[in-house]
Amino acid sequence: MEAVTDSRGGLKATPRLWPSNVRPGEWGKVPKIVVNQIEAAAKANRWPVLITGDVGVGKSTVAALCYRDWSGLTAKYMTASSAASTLKKAEFGGVVLPGALDSIGDVALLRSWCERTGLLVLDDLTNGLSHEGAKAALWRIIDGRAGRPAVYTANGSPDELAAFFGLSLKDRLFHGTSILWPGKSKRTGTITVVK
Repeated sequence: MEAVTDSRGGLKATPRLWPSNVRPGEWGKVPKIVVNQIEAAAKANRWPVLITGDVGVGKSTVAALCYRDWSGLTAKYMTASSAASTLKKAEFGGVVLPGALDSIGDVALLRSWCERTGLLVLDDLTNGLSHEGAKAALWRIIDGRAGRPAVYTANGSPDELAAFFGLSLKDRLFHGTSILWPGKSKRTGTITVVK
């Protein structure tokens, strides 16, 4: 992947701590059209980047690579269900973040994620968000990140996302750069039937 920067800090290929299944050469395994779309979004400041598609095609890996290679001041990577859960807890008395001495409320937490984080990556938007409170919390985060660097991933088609989230959140998700990534799962395994 070529180095890319924009006015808010962009993507650049520099190593960063990430789980061992994401290695420096991984960008070479990502379809070139996906890499080109992400680079174009960073150059044109078209945020958020929403990557949707079939299960197992590599959306989470690409999100992790964007996080790892972010050259801005800060980057935050979370699953959407974890982010929504943490924000909901903060609404009811605050949460203690790693390294903090005191709890933080939902407004301060939202400000941290939405205004002070250079890149926010929310992985797997449709997983674990079955109740309306979680969807409302996620809406607050995505709305607060409008126009700022963010990468979101979700299983399914744009129409499925609209049905899941409603038109208001769908509009915010598809406002920047949308990548629809169909295909078969890259995960392999065998099933053994024991009788």
